[in-house]
Amino acid sequence: MKLCIFLSLLLGQCVLSAQSAIFDQRITEGSNITIPCENEGRVSWSKLADGKREIILTAQDGEVSDRSKPDPDHRYGVLANLSLVIKETSVSDSGIYYCNATSVVKLTVTPLKVSSAISTDDARASATSITGGVNGVERVLFVSLTSVFFLTTVA
Repeated sequence: MKLCIFLSLLLGQCVLSAQSAIFDQRITEGSNITIPCENEGRVSWSKLADGKREIILTAQDGEVSDRSKPDPDHRYGVLANLSLVIKETSVSDSGIYYCNATSVVKLTVTPLKVSSAISTDDARASATSITGGVNGVERVLFVSLTSVFFLTTVA
């Protein structure tokens, strides 16, 4: 009897652990993503973020039947197999996505890194301040003239 109870608890823990394992996906802002859902007929996609779960859309037979979340740019959609498609992701799309009641993916959208290029004028100003106002051409000319003067004096 004790063995039976132990095995039941162990089996229950294994099932619970298997259900709570979700796929962790990281993408960069502006990317498109397709989140699969193994379901036929009707699906309700929702997202958990900031402790709140809200329905994004409901779809049936590959067509969106209800948009619960405002989506003026139509970034959210479904494929014929009811997979969720998010176009041009933003950081606010991060969260745990559910296909019906099953958590499917924990999505993390990282900000797009903008490289800061230094303008030519800024680079010249920096070079000028570092070299005390003498640029590369003036330095080469100075060294060349000094060498000519030195060679002429020695000879």
